Amino acid sequence: MPTPNRPEREDPVIVDINDTSLAEGVEQEIDLKEDWQARACPPPRARYALALFVEDDKMEQMRKQGFKKDDPNGYYYRKQVICKIQDPTGKWQDSVVYWTGSTGVPKGKKTSPVAGILGMMKVKMQGKMNDLALIRLFVKALQKFEGIILYADCDWGGWDKDSKRSDIGAVALIQETGKLANTMLNFPKKADGSYQHIVHTKEGAEIIPKLKVIKWWGKEAPKAVASPQQQANGAQKPVVSAPKPVATKGIEVIETAMDIDVPIAGGGGAVLEKWEVEFGEDGEVVLDM
Repeated sequence: MPTPNRPEREDPVIVDINDTSLAEGVEQEIDLKEDWQARACPPPRARYALALFVEDDKMEQMRKQGFKKDDPNGYYYRKQVICKIQDPTGKWQDSVVYWTGSTGVPKGKKTSPVAGILGMMKVKMQGKMNDLALIRLFVKALQKFEGIILYADCDWGGWDKDSKRSDIGAVALIQETGKLANTMLNFPKKADGSYQHIVHTKEGAEIIPKLKVIKWWGKEAPKAVASPQQQANGAQKPVVSAPKPVATKGIEVIETAMDIDVPIAGGGGAVLEKWEVEFGEDGEVVLDM
């Protein structure tokens, strides 16, 4: 069974370098002054337009706690979704964020993440559906509406597998700042205003964060607003203005710089300095669907 959040590895294809039928592809810019051996920084904490894809029909079958193997009601299913950032500026275009949809229903809830995303996609569902039917509909819908655009808040997250705080690891504790690696804002800030992505745990192990989906908004999302501090300084809109819509899809990316706050659903228009992030047992962000 594939490891969660890792695409299946494809075997290399042997080709002849002199084959004139080989596709040339687009030209890429080369900067010889860049430190090409440095670990790449993930895209910044932001609200992004994400194009959703699935690679195949395969899915993960997980057994619910307290159920026997022969109980057909004792299984739930998970499917990895490839989310490609749509950025009209081109800087982060097609950068990938992995998200795993699950038919498991969190305690105290009646809707699974898979059902929640299907609802955002405006896919018709029955009032009652078993886990297998739900995951099949999920995969079929993503294949039919390949590249459908949904908005989501994304943030950095670093996982310390060797943490003594838990048998399975825990959110990394950043040595340089003494804060948890559950948001980009807790990472060391550099002189140019960006954030250092290569950090260490208290034990000295190197940690590099991944960009994770924190909250899904659906086909539309609230706009970023000026923080109280910005408003006090006379700034009525975010420092990073929204790019002009792309004619084909009307895609928009709003970067949340350190002095830009983003309204959270249910907040009544209030702005919050940080998104609350909770990690599950497998290191994935737990969504409050």
